[in-house]
Order: sequence, then C-alpha cells, then structure tokens
Amino acid sequence: MLLKLGAAQQAAGRAASLVQLALPPQPTTTERQRRVDFTFTLDTAKLRQVRRREGRYLLRSNLTATDPAELWAFYLHLVEIEAAFKTLKEDLAVRPIYHQRPDRIEAHVFVAFLAYCVHVTLKAQLRPHTPGLTVRQVLDTFAAM
Repeated sequence: MLLKLGAAQQAAGRAASLVQLALPPQPTTTERQRRVDFTFTLDTAKLRQVRRREGRYLLRSNLTATDPAELWAFYLHLVEIEAAFKTLKEDLAVRPIYHQRPDRIEAHVFVAFLAYCVHVTLKAQLRPHTPGLTVRQVLDTFAAM
C-alpha cells in the first residue's frame, strides 16, 4: 500500500502537497489479515492559497529598499544576460579557449562579442519578416548549403 501511495504522490507532482494522508498504525503480526484503510482530506486553505497565486511570479531578493518595479527590471536584465550566455555557449558554440597571451585572449573575446552582435541583429531582422523562424534554424539552413 505504501508503495502505491508513493507512486500516486509522485504522479500527482505538486498537487500531492494539497492532500493530507492519515495512515493507520502498523498492524501487528496477529492482525495481518485485517483490512488496512487510510484516510485523506483536501487541504482547502492551501488550495485557496495556490489558486490565489496562480499565474503570478514570486521574486525573492535581499534588496528590500528597492521599488518592486525596479526589481522586476533587474530580473528581466538578468534573464537577458543569461540568454546571451546560453546563445554564446549553444548556438555560437563559443567555449573557453585557454590562450597564453593577453592579445589572443582579447581577440577571442572580441570575436565572441562580434558573433553575439550578429546573432542579435539577425534575430531582430527575422522578427518582422518571419516571426516563427529562429536564428538556430537559419544557421542550420546555412550550414546545409
């Protein structure tokens, strides 16, 4: 029974936290034949809280004296920066290269930055003409030529 309950909780995902289970005490060896039941109830207060928060985004920050709109702008900038790093790593395949001389390091960073600029420009050019087409698809098409 416990294995089946565990599988059901895993299948339910986050919704499983809204249900409170009351398991019976462990039966003794003489009581093995009796039927073992469990009870469950829906945590309505928790369900109400989940429904109120549905569709909202919660940001936690240590910047308490900052305007919430400014915090949201900071968060959006962070998302853009993370997307840029993802683009550099995946789409442009820029990986760390260990150079020995500072001028080569600067050249590598410069080429990576130029590649990112071309990527962003291509994305901006594609948006009005073909909204569903991604830069990755264009690069794949060019690679096949």
